Amino acid sequence: MKTTFNGTPYEKLFKNLPEINEEDDKENIRVFRQWGTSYSDQLRHTCVLCGKKVNIESSVSNQGRRLICIQCIYKYFEGVYDAVFEWNKEG
Repeated sequence: MKTTFNGTPYEKLFKNLPEINEEDDKENIRVFRQWGTSYSDQLRHTCVLCGKKVNIESSVSNQGRRLICIQCIYKYFEGVYDAVFEWNKEG
């Protein structure tokens, strides 16, 4: 079982996440398909966990899917990017 630096199991992190905003998720995917990483500083995406408008440079996603902001990475994933990537694979 994978754990964070603090010893928290990834599964526990995933269970404590807020509900994903499915509409924002669909829109982020659409926008990513349209723009890719061009003009990556533009605030055209929305974090699916907190609703904050973000750009590609200050977020993590899988081609727009399950896009989350840096603040949510630290708040919900204890700053462990590997946990974010695992969560992205599971969904």
